[in-house]
Amino acid sequence: MKKIMLSTCVCAALALTACGGGSERLDSVQGEPPAPSGPVQTEDGQRFELRLRGSAAEGYDKLELPIGAVRVTADGAPLKVELAKDSVDVAQADHAHLVAYFYVPEGVERVRVTLQLEGLGGYARAEGAGFVDASVAPVTFEAPVHELALRGRAVVQLDVARSIMDMGSHRLLLPNGVVNY
Repeated sequence: MKKIMLSTCVCAALALTACGGGSERLDSVQGEPPAPSGPVQTEDGQRFELRLRGSAAEGYDKLELPIGAVRVTADGAPLKVELAKDSVDVAQADHAHLVAYFYVPEGVERVRVTLQLEGLGGYARAEGAGFVDASVAPVTFEAPVHELALRGRAVVQLDVARSIMDMGSHRLLLPNGVVNY
C-alpha cells in the first residue's frame, strides 16, 4: 500500500512539474509570446512592444476593449507598426496584453505613441453585462528610446475603476492611467 501511495505522489509531482508555467512551449500554446527583456534588433530597426493592462478591475469578470489603431511617430514621421490584436480583456489585472509591435530606426531619440481604442466593447459583472463605448480620444504619450530599450516595451496601465463611467444603458470609457516603460 505504501508503494502505491508513494508512486502516486511521485507521479503527481512529476505531472505538476511538467505542467508548470514559464516555459516557452507553454507560452506559445497560450497564444502570446513571452515579453523580451529588451528590444529585438531587426532589419527595420529595434522592435518594441506596446502592451495594455487593466488595474483596479475588481468586480469585472470580463472587460473587452476594441483596439482601433496604433500609431508611432518620430519627429512627425510615421514608423512601422504591426497590430497584434484587435481587442483585449483588461479585467485580467495580472496580465499586460500585447497590442502591437513598433520599429524604431537607428538614431531616433524619442517616439510619440498613440493607442486608439474605438468602437463598442463589452463587459460582464455578477449583476449583469452590457457594452462599453470606447470611441474616445486616444491615449498618447512620448517616450525616450533609451528608456524604452531597458525592457523593450511600453505598458499602458488602464485604471478601470477611474476609466469606466456608468451611463445607465451602457458604460463609457474615459481612459485614465499610467504608462510604464
